[in-house]
Amino acid sequence: MAHRSLDVLLNKFRQAACSGLRRFRRDEDGMASIDAIVWVPFFTLITLLGVDASVMMVNRGDMWRTAGETARLLSIGAITPAEAQTFANAYSIRGADYTVVINETVDSVSATISVPVSTVAITSWFAGSTNTLSVNATYRKQNA
Repeated sequence: MAHRSLDVLLNKFRQAACSGLRRFRRDEDGMASIDAIVWVPFFTLITLLGVDASVMMVNRGDMWRTAGETARLLSIGAITPAEAQTFANAYSIRGADYTVVINETVDSVSATISVPVSTVAITSWFAGSTNTLSVNATYRKQNA
């Protein structure tokens, strides 16, 4: 008799456990949180990379503008090559510490402006230890 009651008890336990497992498998509450755990970091990373690249492109545009204006002023004789570094850093929107290299020939002048990527990037993904962002603008000299 005790053996039979134990079998009945075990059968009821199995039925309850199996029905609980079936309910658990059919229940899809919380599935969205699993997707979020997988995809949110990925989309956050992609967004951060996009913002970082955008900031670098804005800085590069400022460098183009500064290099062009520096070369233009050198071509008309408004500033000297010795004043180019000071002018470029003052003219920059960022007030950056640009490295300015001036190359003059008989009929043209060029201004090359460079800056380490680590100073213009938000994150270090684009900023390697030796990476620099450089632009070059060349103007023909005007006869005085």
